[in-house]
Amino acid sequence: MADQRRRTLAGQLLTWYAVTVLVLLVVLGVALNRVLEAQVLDDLTGSLESQALLLRATLTDEPDVQTAVLAWARNEDLRVTVISTDGTVLADSSRDPVGMENHADRPEVQVAREGATGVASRVSASVGVEFRYVAVAPNPDGWIVRVAEPVSVIAERLQRLRIAILGAAVGAALVGVGAVWLVARRIVRPIQKVTDSAERIAGGDQAAQLGGGRTVEMQTMADTLNHMAAELRRRAQQSEEERLVRDRVLESLQEGVILVGGDDTVDYSNTWARTALGETQSLRLPGALQSLVALARAGTSTVHRDFDYGVPSRQFTASAVLLDEAQSVLLVLADVTEVLRVEAMRRDFVADASHELKTPISAIRAGSETVVHAIDDDPEAAKKFAGQVHVNAVRLGRIVVDLLDLSRLETEEPVFERVRLDELVKDEVVRIDSPTGTAPIELILETEPVELLGSREDLRLATRNLLDNAQHYGAGGEVRVVVRKVDEEVALEVIDHGVGIPSRDLPRVFERFYRVDVARSRHTGGTGLGLAIVKHVAGRHGGRVEAESELGVGSTFRMVLPLAGVSSRDG
Repeated sequence: MADQRRRTLAGQLLTWYAVTVLVLLVVLGVALNRVLEAQVLDDLTGSLESQALLLRATLTDEPDVQTAVLAWARNEDLRVTVISTDGTVLADSSRDPVGMENHADRPEVQVAREGATGVASRVSASVGVEFRYVAVAPNPDGWIVRVAEPVSVIAERLQRLRIAILGAAVGAALVGVGAVWLVARRIVRPIQKVTDSAERIAGGDQAAQLGGGRTVEMQTMADTLNHMAAELRRRAQQSEEERLVRDRVLESLQEGVILVGGDDTVDYSNTWARTALGETQSLRLPGALQSLVALARAGTSTVHRDFDYGVPSRQFTASAVLLDEAQSVLLVLADVTEVLRVEAMRRDFVADASHELKTPISAIRAGSETVVHAIDDDPEAAKKFAGQVHVNAVRLGRIVVDLLDLSRLETEEPVFERVRLDELVKDEVVRIDSPTGTAPIELILETEPVELLGSREDLRLATRNLLDNAQHYGAGGEVRVVVRKVDEEVALEVIDHGVGIPSRDLPRVFERFYRVDVARSRHTGGTGLGLAIVKHVAGRHGGRVEAESELGVGSTFRMVLPLAGVSSRDG
């Protein structure tokens, strides 16, 4: 509405020019009209005076004054009156002088009787018309000649002059308006060009430039605007670069970042946040985060909340802080499922390790105390308990060694090299000793040449633990050790014909300290860490472990690793 009320620069120039010209014309017209009236009256008075003087000189030799006056008046279209110094009308061009009243009291006659030229304007009592009277001093005969002309003649002359002046003024005004319009267009055109260029710049045209005008002021304005546009482009580019860097940083975070506007709409969210909350494009806040936003707006400090979300359920922790008076809230979201799981595993590991270490330590302590007391009184019992101390010490040593191996696998970076897995497995099969207190087994080796990138030490450790597991739980008989290629991978399989594993326990056999049969495991000297070590080695090599079993038939444990040309460590 305000833009509609605004006028163009050319329109304003024309309006102000028209108002100024109109005021000037009115003022000048009034002044000029007065000057013209005075000038016309002065000219008329002078003309009448000249006519009167000329007639006075002519009448001196005329025998019939009335006839001469009539002739003169007819030729000059004037009213002429001849008056004696005593006021008697001697001749008149409009009436019969006989019967006319005495004119001694007329103002112009009174002045003329004194020897000067008398001038007066009034309505004639004789003919009822307004005249301009001029009377000159009397001649030697004592005659005063008075010449008069109707004032209407003066008005007609003034009217013609006024019309002529008005026409000239209107013409000059029109010419002036046209000139102002041309000048306004000339002034507005470069301004319009500057405006168009500014609009293109505002519309995103980076190449737009403002052309200079023909005046210093226009050139200065164009240069200033060009400099401003260049500065705006520089700042916009800088802002865009900063935005891209910010987006890259936010997108690279392994945390969710969400900006919630004052109207509860999500103004920004990074990919991690959308993925974690199960959204691909637009993001809708779950109820827990909506409540957290409300809490942030109600307080002045950062608020926190833990919540579960998704299927399967994952655990998140979120923080929210109020940013500004517009009630915008920044949410930072983190998935703590793995952290909590690892923390729980560590707690369980500490508890399990403490429990596993406590058993042989207690047995060693009790056995050693018994040996001390029985060594003199009952040598046979002392010998028996000494053997138990030895067995538990060996078991304790195996647990400590396995714990150290697990710690090394978790903390040290492996050194990879090309390894012939078939030759490594063959060496471990040859080196293995027959287990004490277990049924004898027969190892059957089936291999084919395979090469992979890996840690020789870690692969030996994993192979040794698979073979030990087969010895402990194979229940004697035949154990097959197979190394073969499967597509782009190599598989190391250890197949026994032992008692097998219940299906409910099969998914957990690779967990630390997990035993299917605790009593049998301790009897055979197992630590419950062997298969966990195998799983850790496979993970470090980009592989996986698998287990298959059937009760009363046997079990198959498999470690699958990528071949040398397709190792994940090469990728």
